Amino acid sequence: EIKDCVFNAEIPLEIALKTITDNPAKILKLHKKGKIAKGMDADLCLLDKVSLDLVSVMAKGQWMVENGKPVV
Repeated sequence: EIKDCVFNAEIPLEIALKTITDNPAKILKLHKKGKIAKGMDADLCLLDKVSLDLVSVMAKGQWMVENGKPVV
C-alpha cells in the first residue's frame, strides 16, 4: 500500500507512513505504537530507499527479519 500511495498516487512518503502508523495507533489508543520515540515499543520496518521494498523488521526491539531473511 505504501508503494501504491507513493508511486501511483504521488503521496509523499512521510504522509503515507503517518496514515498507517501514528494515526491508527492514536485511534486505537495504542500508546506505545505508531512512532519512533523514547519509551515506545521499537517496532520498525526498514524499506529500500528506491524501491520501498521491505528489507528488515524489528518488533519490540528484536529483529524478526534482517536483510530480507527471517531470523525469528
